[in-house]
Amino acid sequence: QERLLVTMRILYVTILAAVSVYLFVSLRSLGSTPTPPKMATPAEFVKQTISETRVVVFSKTFCPYCKKAKAALASVGLKGDALKVIELDTREDGNAIQDALLELTGGRSVPRVFIDGDFFGGGDDTDAAAKSGKLAELLRSKGIL
Repeated sequence: QERLLVTMRILYVTILAAVSVYLFVSLRSLGSTPTPPKMATPAEFVKQTISETRVVVFSKTFCPYCKKAKAALASVGLKGDALKVIELDTREDGNAIQDALLELTGGRSVPRVFIDGDFFGGGDDTDAAAKSGKLAELLRSKGIL
C-alpha cells in the first residue's frame, strides 16, 4: 500500500509538471505577435507588378499627362485585367516607387507606362502612339487587344 502511495505521488508530480510546462508555453505565446510577412521593397513591387499585368501605368490622380496616357489606353479599347493603374499619390510609398522607376527607366516623372514588362513611355508617347494607330497595333501584336 505504501508503494502504491509513492507511485501515485510520483505520477501526480509528473502530471503537474507537464501541465505547468504546457501552460507556461501556451501563456507565454499569447502576448507575442506573429512575424509579419516581409513587405516587398518598392523596386520589388514595381518589378512584380509589371511582370504580372500586361499594361501598367504608374500615375498620379491630379497629373494631366497621366490622364492623357490613361485616356489614350482607353481609346484603343484596353480595359479589364490587362490594365493596372497605380496612383502613386494615394500610396504612402509613392515617392519610393518613383525612385525605383528612376532606377529602372532613367526617369522619375509620371506617367510611366509599361507593356509586357517593358517601359513604353510617358503621357505624350502613349497619346501619340494611340493617335497614330501604333499603340493599338502593338497591343494587338502582343495579344493584349
